[in-house]
Amino acid sequence: MGKWVIAKYIRLSQADRDLGRDDRKQESNSISHQRDMLETYIAGHPELAECDQMEFLDDGFSGAGFERPGFEMLLDKIRRQEVTCVIVKDFSRFGRDYIELGDYLERIFPLLGVRFISVNDHYDSLDYKGTTGGLDVVMKNIVYAYYSKDLSVKVKTAKRAKMKRGEHRGGQAPYGYDPDPAKPGGLIVDPVAARVVREIYDAFLSGKQMYEIVDILNQRGEDPPSKYYGKKHPEFRGRRNYSEMTLWNSRTVRSILRGKVYYGAYVAHRMERVEVGKDRTVQVPEEEQIVIEGMHEPIVTKEEYLEVQKRMTKTHRKPAGPLHYPLRGKVKCGTCGRSCRRMTKNPWKNPHQVYLCQFSKRQKGSVALEGRSCSGDDIDEKALEEIVWNAIRKMIALSDEAKRRIAEGLKKVERDQAALEKELIKAKKDKERAEAEKVQLTERFLMEELSVEAYQRERLKPDLKLSQAERKMGEIQQKLDELKTCQSKEALQDVEKLQVYAGAKELTEEIVGALVEKVLFYEKGHVEIEWRFSEEFLKMVGKEDD
Repeated sequence: MGKWVIAKYIRLSQADRDLGRDDRKQESNSISHQRDMLETYIAGHPELAECDQMEFLDDGFSGAGFERPGFEMLLDKIRRQEVTCVIVKDFSRFGRDYIELGDYLERIFPLLGVRFISVNDHYDSLDYKGTTGGLDVVMKNIVYAYYSKDLSVKVKTAKRAKMKRGEHRGGQAPYGYDPDPAKPGGLIVDPVAARVVREIYDAFLSGKQMYEIVDILNQRGEDPPSKYYGKKHPEFRGRRNYSEMTLWNSRTVRSILRGKVYYGAYVAHRMERVEVGKDRTVQVPEEEQIVIEGMHEPIVTKEEYLEVQKRMTKTHRKPAGPLHYPLRGKVKCGTCGRSCRRMTKNPWKNPHQVYLCQFSKRQKGSVALEGRSCSGDDIDEKALEEIVWNAIRKMIALSDEAKRRIAEGLKKVERDQAALEKELIKAKKDKERAEAEKVQLTERFLMEELSVEAYQRERLKPDLKLSQAERKMGEIQQKLDELKTCQSKEALQDVEKLQVYAGAKELTEEIVGALVEKVLFYEKGHVEIEWRFSEEFLKMVGKEDD
């Protein structure tokens, strides 16, 4: 058996976390424990101890499902044949779904030639020739699956009980409030934000439309909830990606006007997971949500809240079905990064669709970022589609040349790799000879054939040869690693993706979705396209700076 490439897979579920108080500590003790166990096992098995190793980690992910970033990265390495051995603490770390786990053990891993080791379960796939190792392994996985579901039910029951007592509140406090340090799940009024909430209700009840309220808040430079929270809690990492140009919008105002929390009600169980181990959640019907009134100080009265709901119901229009057009969801403002609005211009005389940054007219004075503001220009939809379609056709035309260059590059890589491997073998032999010379010198010194002075003088020669050989080996290995990255098939996949649409006659939503990440629109009609291609392919076609 050749040398294994080992992947250590470590998983910690949300319920298992044991984070230290030190903010600098990045991992839990449980993860450290798993890592130590795997490294001890590897060190104790000679056929594994000298092998290349890599680690894949999922911290805070359930084992009931397999949609985990670390696990998906591991599978990608396995598909590329960059991993030939997977080692875990026990089966439950890999996954609690015994059917899917059995599929990996019996079909997928044997087919790909991957060895699987579960330390605590004393399981090594080499001992079972591709089977799961008998009924005991299957029964363990059934128990793990049952445990996961049973634990989920117990956690949900405990949370639901806290919700009914008004003690459980997930996430941050709603805008207008702060957490009550003296009461679990309680809220106290934030006077600064509460003033804005009060103004929103007063404005709406006075007859103002939502867009008018939005314009008033933005022109006054009032921070919207996300930006306000980020300034108030700069230590919260989740707010680091928010732009300084974040503004109020109708959706934010509507959510405040819909919030029962503002008349003093505690609202819980609004969302729930569709399945154990899955991240997807669905909204719970309003009649099934937990609502307890009089739990904290209100900002508005219940009568005012109900009047707002009554007026919103009268003006609410049934949303139309989703529209489909080529650049749907792709056109972004190049300045603020928000989606540009698709709207009808000149509806009475010359109706046509244009794209416009809907926040440009609201950026006045203090809301502009470092003197920059979004363009107030619009761009005709047909003109923009023509720009994108011409760019795509040009990329398709360049794909044949890229395919030829990829084929030539792969041949060159194969030749270079063979030559480097020969050099590496020679360097290894030079190292072995230097080590043998050191051993011989040591033996002669111990047998008193050499004096101390002669030994110290003579050993400099093999030491120099050894360091030169090791340096040479390092340089060659680095070149081999670089060649491996050159062997990436991503560029070839990009070519194949483009050539699927070589016969297309017009731009479609499917084509744009497959090839374009986003279309950035700046002032004076300047357009930039971000592609869904690898960097290697973009360099081949000379588009890395477009």
